Amino acid sequence: GACHHAITMMSTTTLPPVETTPVLLLKFSKDVSPQLKNAVSERLMEAGLSIIVKEDDILGITSTQLQLEAEAEHVRLVKRQEETGIMEEFTVREKKRYVNSKDGHWKDAEGLFTSNDRAALVWRIVDDITVLPEGQVSSNLSRELDARNIRYRLATKHGNAQHVMKLRYVLQANGLCTITTVHSPHIRNKIFNQTMYNLNVPLDEIRDYYGEEIAFYFAWMSFLSKWLLIPGIFGVITMAQRWWRQDTIDEDEYTPFYGLGCFIWAIVYCRFWKRQEHRLAYSWGTYAQSAYERKGYFLRPEFKGTPRKSPVTGAMEMYYPASRRRLKYIVSA
Repeated sequence: GACHHAITMMSTTTLPPVETTPVLLLKFSKDVSPQLKNAVSERLMEAGLSIIVKEDDILGITSTQLQLEAEAEHVRLVKRQEETGIMEEFTVREKKRYVNSKDGHWKDAEGLFTSNDRAALVWRIVDDITVLPEGQVSSNLSRELDARNIRYRLATKHGNAQHVMKLRYVLQANGLCTITTVHSPHIRNKIFNQTMYNLNVPLDEIRDYYGEEIAFYFAWMSFLSKWLLIPGIFGVITMAQRWWRQDTIDEDEYTPFYGLGCFIWAIVYCRFWKRQEHRLAYSWGTYAQSAYERKGYFLRPEFKGTPRKSPVTGAMEMYYPASRRRLKYIVSA
């Protein structure tokens, strides 16, 4: 309906204004009451987000360009400068230095943010929203959660003070909703066609749309596929001469040399892939990111866990015990 219409109205290279396009979709479970849905909508808008699609159990969430720029500076988003080509942390005051229409495809009209940038930034904004604003003790949302006996406060180590939990953790931990990014059919289909019918995978386009982790996967698969041609060709030659001479694998004196060649190939491949990986990481601004920073943007919508304070970073995170995960591995094996 309205959501599909909004995300398909775009030119071939420029994204539509973020104010008119849903970036994330929040889908409530069937047992969520209208009162709780309205309370969640109010809290999101209170935090500066916009609800531009509201159909049955779905909310289409977006932001403004100014809010995206402020969040990009807050999370220290790394962008390439137009003049120098150096990857540096984005700042609003010097944003003109990061306007680059040549670096990637399908950016906004200002040439700043890609589809992945938008999704990541709006996701971080949603991730920072607590059930209650700072200093507030009650709201429509907290009263709805209290009526369902849903915990949204955690006791702190010092005194009787309580920590108000993040809204997304509370909703997803209790199975009240799922949050996903909104796809753009035009961009998705174009990337699919370029990937399926082209030997050279469009890595930059994949990175701009799906993000760095997905792009690294395709980069590795493409790199490996091309390098496998080397042992593949020599393997066919070795097998052909063995067939021509009617030798068994034990009689063929070239088979051990082929095995040695594969051993050397594997070592060289790993070295060259490491160099390619570092080149892409520097080009995409992910070279210095830690594992916590990389996984901080997105969690699978199906991921189930309980909110806890990370013993490493001190930030709130969704946690699922490793013992339960291993038990499921054993049962499903």
